Amino acid sequence: MTSTTSLSKSRHGRVLKLTLESDCGRHPVSPELGVALHSSIADAESDDAVGAILLTGSGKTFSAGGDIGGLIAGLDAARPDAETSALLARSASGCLALMNATKPTIALVNGAAAGGGLALAAACDIRLASHSAKFAFAYPRIALAGDLAACWSLNRILGPSRALYFALSVKRLSASEALALGLIAEVHADDGLQQAGLTLAQDIASMSPMALAQVKMNFRAAATVSRDEAIEIESDNFLLARAHPDHREAAVAFIEKRRPRWAQSER
Repeated sequence: MTSTTSLSKSRHGRVLKLTLESDCGRHPVSPELGVALHSSIADAESDDAVGAILLTGSGKTFSAGGDIGGLIAGLDAARPDAETSALLARSASGCLALMNATKPTIALVNGAAAGGGLALAAACDIRLASHSAKFAFAYPRIALAGDLAACWSLNRILGPSRALYFALSVKRLSASEALALGLIAEVHADDGLQQAGLTLAQDIASMSPMALAQVKMNFRAAATVSRDEAIEIESDNFLLARAHPDHREAAVAFIEKRRPRWAQSER
């Protein structure tokens, strides 16, 4: 019998919090979850009242990865490759939505993040973890090589050498090991992670939505273009930001010693 993972939503000021929930408590990744996550991110992207997005798991697990029972069922049913590819694409759509979001995304890893669960966390801009969090590539343990852009994300975050070491050794990293490796940005007490993540998200969401989107654009470009091309892109975005009303508002608010009122979030 397979277990499905649902996505609950809660709003905390300008922060949208998405929480993975399942009866089994392992929060398996599935095509349905991918579609739900993609839809929720799309809604957040079009909502000017949302400035940042949190992703976490309920209970003591972030996501333990794919549904092994579902994988076996697919083999027993001799599912055609084309159908399997379509299901994988639906599962990956949630990770792609996180990667492509113009708004900052933060994963709060509150327990195990393995396989597809690790891919979900790696798809976010920032990752915080609790002391009890564990991280594992895990795929080779079930004779698979990865999905949901897990390899691409880890290569980007850790660099090729460290990413391959992590993946091929199938090491299970503790939160402190993940911090040392650069996989996560902060470690917090188990009972303090959610508040720490929310505080960070609220601080980020208080910034100009236009500026945050441009920062993400600059960093995405920096990963794929030459140094000179990166300078051009930064220059172009500097001019666009300079012409945006948020830039003048930020300068005036600084002089007047008040909080700025951003054009996008005030609509």
